Amino acid sequence: MKKSEINIFKPIRPKRADMALSLKNFSVKAKNKILVDKINLKIKAGEIHFLLGPNGAGKSTLLQALAQNQPTLNILKTSALLFGKNFLALAPEKKVQAGLWLSHQNSLDIPGLPLIVLARTAYEEIFGYNNTPKLLAFRAHLENLARGLNLHAEILSQPFNEKASGGEKKKIELLFLQLFQPAVALIDEIDSGLDIDALKLVAKTVQNLKKQKAGVLLVTHSFRLAKFLTPDKVHIMAGGKIIKSGSAVLLKMLEKKGFEKL
Repeated sequence: MKKSEINIFKPIRPKRADMALSLKNFSVKAKNKILVDKINLKIKAGEIHFLLGPNGAGKSTLLQALAQNQPTLNILKTSALLFGKNFLALAPEKKVQAGLWLSHQNSLDIPGLPLIVLARTAYEEIFGYNNTPKLLAFRAHLENLARGLNLHAEILSQPFNEKASGGEKKKIELLFLQLFQPAVALIDEIDSGLDIDALKLVAKTVQNLKKQKAGVLLVTHSFRLAKFLTPDKVHIMAGGKIIKSGSAVLLKMLEKKGFEKL
């Protein structure tokens, strides 16, 4: 594909504030239990933040509460701004149109719906029909992205995730990040269970988002990803709270001491 053809896939977005995502006392409750407790977080455009913590710390719940409107999750009185604007009341599809994207830890299979049909339909909904390239150009671009992720082109015509391995499902999440180029990416353990080559693809994808001035909040359990991707900030979450924040040096401390001794 020529560079001029690739340029048509650069999302048309309005000029945005420097602060991509801002949370103040963000709290989430479910069944009378506080799962996320008074989270204060600021992610600037072009910053990568890692979020680590033991199982059950509330990391995935935080991401889901921000991106989705789940009836089982009750967001308490709080302040949450996406590029300076309130967004929590928006429907999930409107949040995506505003630039917020959630990469799932375990995405669902959709029997009978080819990946390329899902991708193009979503692209039209997010950016509009007039801003969506014609089918042949769209497919050529998607195939190009797939090759870069070591995915075979046939997977684009297969039902979404239905025949994909665990590693392929993670790469499909990377494919969508590269295709939709979100302004704020919430990435939930996309690196879990991946080999070194796939980790490098995760790092490359996230680094490109940073170059595009996206804000990234990446949940991870692995220290291996940090060998290929250096975060701007690291946050440790436990018991629903962020108990410590710092630079990438915090990862080395955590690797040596573990969560309990921080």
